Amino acid sequence: MKDFPSQKMLHYTLIFQAFVFLQIFNLINARKIALGEFNVFSGIFNNCMFGAVLVTTTIIQIGLVEIGGKFAKTYKLDMK
Repeated sequence: MKDFPSQKMLHYTLIFQAFVFLQIFNLINARKIALGEFNVFSGIFNNCMFGAVLVTTTIIQIGLVEIGGKFAKTYKLDMK
């Protein structure tokens, strides 16, 4: 097995990571739907279930990219 990922695998991993984190940001933005409510962060810690879903989704996403490997068809990303 190769130690270095192909460019295609890195590209798909980055797209997958960006897509899921955009969904997480959408989850935060969808909290406020009334007319005139602009601060999506007000009262964000008042609902424990929302926080649990947010944290769980983030942890699963990071796990899929970092240790998913062949199962998720991803490659570990670094800061570069």
